[in-house]
Amino acid sequence: MKTLFSTLFFALFLLVCTNTQAQPYYYNPNIQTFITNYGCANCHGATSPSSGYNQTTYLSVLNGGTQCPPAVRPFLETASPYVIKIDCSLPLTCGASNMPLTAPCTVSAADIAIVRAWIRSGALGDNTFCQSFTGAPLNVAFTGFTGTGFNNPAPAGQLDSKIWNFSGFSDIYKPGNANTTTNTDYTRGATTGGVTTGGIYALNYSGGTNQALWIQPTGTDFGGTAGGTVNLQVCNNTGSAITTLNLSYDLLVLNDQGRSNSFNFFYSTDGSTYTQVTALDYTSTAAADAAPAVATVPRSTTLTGLNIPNGAMFFLRWFGQDVGGTGSRDEFGLDNISLSLPAACSITGVSATTATCSGTSAVFDVSFSVSGGSGVYNVINTANNSILASGTASPISVTIANSAGSTINVNVVDAGNASCTGTAIPVTLPNCSPVCSITGVAATAATCSGANATFNVSFTATAGSGVYNVINTANNSILASGTASPIAVTINNATGGTVNVNVVDAGNASCAGTPVTVTLPNCTPADLCEDYTGAPLTINFTGFNGTGFTNVPGVGQLSSGIWNFTGFSDVYNFGGVNTTGDYARGATTGGVTSGGIYALNYNAGANQALWIQPTGTDFSANGTVTLAVCNFTGSTLNSVNVAYDILLLNDAGRASSFNFSYSTNGTTFTPVPALNYTTPETADAAPALATVPRTTVLTGLALPNNGTLYLRWTGSDVSGAGSRDEIGLDNIVLSPPCSVSGVAAT
Repeated sequence: MKTLFSTLFFALFLLVCTNTQAQPYYYNPNIQTFITNYGCANCHGATSPSSGYNQTTYLSVLNGGTQCPPAVRPFLETASPYVIKIDCSLPLTCGASNMPLTAPCTVSAADIAIVRAWIRSGALGDNTFCQSFTGAPLNVAFTGFTGTGFNNPAPAGQLDSKIWNFSGFSDIYKPGNANTTTNTDYTRGATTGGVTTGGIYALNYSGGTNQALWIQPTGTDFGGTAGGTVNLQVCNNTGSAITTLNLSYDLLVLNDQGRSNSFNFFYSTDGSTYTQVTALDYTSTAAADAAPAVATVPRSTTLTGLNIPNGAMFFLRWFGQDVGGTGSRDEFGLDNISLSLPAACSITGVSATTATCSGTSAVFDVSFSVSGGSGVYNVINTANNSILASGTASPISVTIANSAGSTINVNVVDAGNASCTGTAIPVTLPNCSPVCSITGVAATAATCSGANATFNVSFTATAGSGVYNVINTANNSILASGTASPIAVTINNATGGTVNVNVVDAGNASCAGTPVTVTLPNCTPADLCEDYTGAPLTINFTGFNGTGFTNVPGVGQLSSGIWNFTGFSDVYNFGGVNTTGDYARGATTGGVTSGGIYALNYNAGANQALWIQPTGTDFSANGTVTLAVCNFTGSTLNSVNVAYDILLLNDAGRASSFNFSYSTNGTTFTPVPALNYTTPETADAAPALATVPRTTVLTGLALPNNGTLYLRWTGSDVSGAGSRDEIGLDNIVLSPPCSVSGVAAT
């Protein structure tokens, strides 16, 4: 919103006059000359002026006549009838005729530009309409102001109308004249805050010891989208041009309403083009304070890049407008405006701390005292005037990269004034050349990747060559190399044990870390199938304790290459290590609830079985248990008898299937519907372990010798709701089919 307004504001009010005059135009002499040149006073003289409009005095020109008074509205050139009447590019919204009456629309563009620029810069009477600034600190406070108006000269309780100017109020301000009519925008009287009528008041605050210029914005006073301005004209009477100026003021706010308003600062050296100082912007919060109180917001800045000649006028402006929210508006005030020239710059007491190493760099602080500086200071190397560091206050930290040891002379110079400098001092720099070191050697836990063990070695290297080796300290063999931490290491065909490793700089064998010990897992490839030789093969789970499936099973574990699983929330690592989560739920006698694979102890612990607790995410949507069996009969296997026991604990109100299929290629599985089994939907009143034997003969296999036969059991939800029954598998037997031959009778 602010950006949009600023664009419109400058487009409307800050048009640059086509005349080359740098300073603003005044009634005396510029408008008086215009009136004389165009004979305006011939009809609008002091005696019987046309339409009652006397153009022989400054006040009468401002006031206008009977048509559309007032004729001049400071800062509002296109809304002033004085412009509307002579500028035929504008709609004629006042009266029936353009001026001059005898030759309408004949005022030159240059003269129209003068009149418009005069109004745009505040319609001032002459070059004395300003507060004198001599160079000594100027403090503009409002002590004694009673809110009874603006006049010149200003009696007690009023302010000088020649130095203050306003726009954006429903009552039009008259610069240099009396703005003292009671009950108008400029005479709202004194208050301690909490007013509602729009206009300018005197605020009594700090127990009544201080006064401030106080504004209550409304929709027609200093508010809305058009907003309003408070303007202070200042004349440079310092005797020389002003290029830099210190400014400060206090903004006072009573945030007692639900609308946010801005109160932003601008300045101008010609009264026409204004520069906004965004660092001084202020916008009140939309939400009213719970307990509103007058708050003081100090503001200060240094205006730089100015060129205000001696005797010239410059302009300070505070602009306010609606920003957000609805309803009434917060109250704003202004007090303690201060102007001063920066003191003459001097830098003394330049000194430096002893330089020390930080890595390969030398670091030290430079201290100094400054007065009248720009606020930014450079530490320079006097040998070449290069800037080593900059800062806004003492001390300034300096870093000299890659210090090899030497002495340099340094000094402090004002960044905005090269002639403002201290006295140079020498600084002895240490030799900070790097020394190679390797610290913090550590290794991750080694894991299997196929038959190999892999792990990462991390470390911190300082001033190294950039290439580092991980070595086996037993024989200094290089296990891996890299340019940065961590370095990945692979130990081929790991069968367990430990190895001591270290990190050594490839370009400096004396630069090494501290060795660490890495425990290697046994990565021997898993057995991939049970062996069927033609003799009966019995696969039960005696000794299984539910601690998982690995490539090299320990006591109580099963082979992760013979068994394979899908449909569980944890991913199964076929041929690898599966000793946590779903695949290592431990031993039970039944009645578990967590999904996964257990070892079931039954028949008083004499037997074990593979035991599954299905859940919504485990073995309930085509989950599978697959057993791989290798044909080592020495010939093609065409048929085989398969038998197994299903174990069931019907303790939940949901029916689940546990169906059998087989495959000779591991991809296409043939179901055997005769072996299908579905648990009852209704839970048993007294759930107990039940055994369901299953047997069949698989025929037409044509499985070559050394081929693999895959037996699979698939589980899914069937019906019901709630938890699921527990299902187990035991006593899997493969045997030759029964055959009868040589039948004969006597």
